[in-house]
Amino acid sequence: MAEEFTAVVSSMMTGARRDPATGFVYVRFTSGDVYRSEAAVDAGTYTLFEKEFDGEGGRSAGKFYHRELKKLGFKNMKELEK
Repeated sequence: MAEEFTAVVSSMMTGARRDPATGFVYVRFTSGDVYRSEAAVDAGTYTLFEKEFDGEGGRSAGKFYHRELKKLGFKNMKELEK
């Protein structure tokens, strides 16, 4: 069963979620592609990421992703499912 994504107000992504069992973060981009982090993301960091989801008051999920998460490495789920 696919887990629900939390909606994100962003020009680059439409949703994100964290699997609490593995710590992996999944990001769905506007292209429809879903990417999974190659490393676990701790709950505290993901909570900070979630605070950016509304895009209000200068908050930006995309900027947070590029600054804090992208360096962990992300793989397209299409590649992982091969």
